Amino acid sequence: MKYFILDIHDGPNGAIANCVDALRIAALPDQAEIFYVGHDVFVNLDLNQELFQKLFQKATEQLRDADIIISFTDRNLLAHSRHFPAFREALYKKIDNRTPFFFQFMDIWETYHAPNSRGADPFLKHYYIELLTYLGIHPTGIRVYNSDRSEYYRKFTPEFEPTAIDPGVSNAFQDVGSVGIFEANLMTFGEGNSALLRSHDRNYHDLRRDPGAGAPNFERHSPFIIRKTENHFGYFVSGTFMAVKFHHIAEKTAVPETNVVAISSIVRELQSNVRLTRDANNIMSSGVV
Repeated sequence: MKYFILDIHDGPNGAIANCVDALRIAALPDQAEIFYVGHDVFVNLDLNQELFQKLFQKATEQLRDADIIISFTDRNLLAHSRHFPAFREALYKKIDNRTPFFFQFMDIWETYHAPNSRGADPFLKHYYIELLTYLGIHPTGIRVYNSDRSEYYRKFTPEFEPTAIDPGVSNAFQDVGSVGIFEANLMTFGEGNSALLRSHDRNYHDLRRDPGAGAPNFERHSPFIIRKTENHFGYFVSGTFMAVKFHHIAEKTAVPETNVVAISSIVRELQSNVRLTRDANNIMSSGVV
């Protein structure tokens, strides 16, 4: 099974490294080929366009060959593909051919909408809003905190419970009671998408970033969404869900065990849908209807 990571690897102990470790554990190391661009390779290009071209050519080839597409942050190769349309075209073609994906976004509202945001690059905003809009996902500025403020870590790691959903759509959270998502924001969604997690009404929902979003509708606002259509299959997370451990200036702790269980279930569903896609392609190529 070949996994293409959109992110530029951030080295030991980084957020991306943590998430890649979680993916390796869930995917079983001896059964997974994981492709990504190393941090040192990327930062040492010195804006050399020829080297950038070679990097993106190689990345595009790996992307086209991938079984599953993964992104752990919203600061990745797509944000640097301004002059490499072939990479972006390959990404959309893979997604539209029902290549399973897992897109995890960190600080999504702050990155694209907050005034004077450190990530408010017009190019970055354009390409990500375009992708999310295309797939029917709409971020809001509703940040979620744990209502138990007696513990600093718990304040910033709220818990979410599974929604009641048709098991034919997903069983990712059937074996867990609740999971944690670090720095979670709520998203809304359009046709073809379903909420897999629901924010507890006991959580604290900060509306100051996005007053226009209104009060949270716990059936239509979620930090974790699945898209399952004839042409698409994948997950969207607003916040950090897939990781081995979270790091914070005030505390370091392992992720909840329920996260680990759910991560394995999600990877199994991604893998299962690769097989379904391959089967469909084989039937089409053989002429069997």
